[in-house]
Amino acid sequence: FSVGSNITVQVDGLLGLGGDIRLEARDEIFAVALGVAKAPTQVAYGSSDVEAQVLIRDGVVIKGRDIIATATADNNLLFDETELPIYSGLSEKLGDGDYWLKSLKGLGTSVLNFLANVRLFFGYQDSDATAKVLVGDADITAVNGSVVLTADAKSEAKSFTGVAWVAATYLDSFAWSEVKVGSGAAITASRDVLINARNTNTLDATSLLFRGGRELPVVSKLSESFNKGQSKNPFSFTVTITTGEQHAYATVEQGAEIIAGHDVDVIARSERTLSSSATGSSRNQLLGIGFTLNVSTSTADAVVHGMVTASAGDVTVLAQTVSAKNKTVALFDAGQSDFASKKTKKRMERFQAARVGTNALTGSAGLTAALGALIATGMRNPAGGKPPTSGAGGSLGVIVIGIASTEATANAWIGGTAVISAGGDVTVRADALDRPDISSQGTAAVFVDVV
Repeated sequence: FSVGSNITVQVDGLLGLGGDIRLEARDEIFAVALGVAKAPTQVAYGSSDVEAQVLIRDGVVIKGRDIIATATADNNLLFDETELPIYSGLSEKLGDGDYWLKSLKGLGTSVLNFLANVRLFFGYQDSDATAKVLVGDADITAVNGSVVLTADAKSEAKSFTGVAWVAATYLDSFAWSEVKVGSGAAITASRDVLINARNTNTLDATSLLFRGGRELPVVSKLSESFNKGQSKNPFSFTVTITTGEQHAYATVEQGAEIIAGHDVDVIARSERTLSSSATGSSRNQLLGIGFTLNVSTSTADAVVHGMVTASAGDVTVLAQTVSAKNKTVALFDAGQSDFASKKTKKRMERFQAARVGTNALTGSAGLTAALGALIATGMRNPAGGKPPTSGAGGSLGVIVIGIASTEATANAWIGGTAVISAGGDVTVRADALDRPDISSQGTAAVFVDVV
């Protein structure tokens, strides 16, 4: 969306019911697995790039009550959000169809998100989301209202890769949000002015290798061929690599002027959710390898170089980078024993099935892990079997490596050319919160336990 330099917008009747001006640009898609669906969707094992931009060029004049410019880029949209009212009681809540619709959407989101990202042998996704609101040498006036400029970028890359012998996943996700009030711009509002750049970046990669070196029940020629291949394979490996980058910029350039009757907020926020896991199990093999690499950079910059006035309110310059989750796991069990009895196996399967059901009903992010545990339980034999011999793989061993390199940077800055005036408080704040959780574990056994 772009407003050219020769356009003037003015809304009359500001004290009536109308008077608001909204400029909105949206680019949204959703990924589907193992194929191509109708637009607007993306190709599995490919890239999913979205870009939305609101550009108010030099010479533009916009005058109205509330003036709102929003750019939204989202490459993993499932359902439109259902807004719910505040209920006075349980009966009113249960009698509202929108409440049940929202609940079904929550359940459907977890299930569909998992099914759409299941891969075999190799999982790959490359996701980019860019949202920008750029104001040139323009004149924006909100009479009896506020000016809100928001860029919101949401990028997500997910893959659950599960198979026997080898499982590998590579995900890359990039998110960029920017709101810039350029030199020469003049923004005036009777109430508040909000300059808001925000983004969320989600990487969720799971590589699950199961039954490495184990034989499948012979029910077809395919399983018979698999067993022959397994008998010749001395090792199994699982690898997960994730790379993420995201930036949020909220800028008032030198020569720009913002005047508000109440508050002026310049906010940049960058939030990430990272989960990278490589998990494997094998038996009767020489070597099991688990490797995870997680690399991510997150920045947020809120910068003022121009003139900002909050006549009867506060001026806030805030930059935040937050990691809601930052988890790296490498795990491999070689020589893992099977169940000693069918009764024990059935009990564990019921437990894992209940775990899957609970996560699905609550919309929990742990649904992927629960399904993986259920599959792994089902693939284990109900009898101990024979201990490995030298001919079946020699001594068992594992190599497990987990590496995480993550950065979080927040800058809130009032430059040397800035002029700040406020009837209330002036707050300049930068927060960087990162909580990395890194774990590596390898176990090797040379015999089969019988319980």
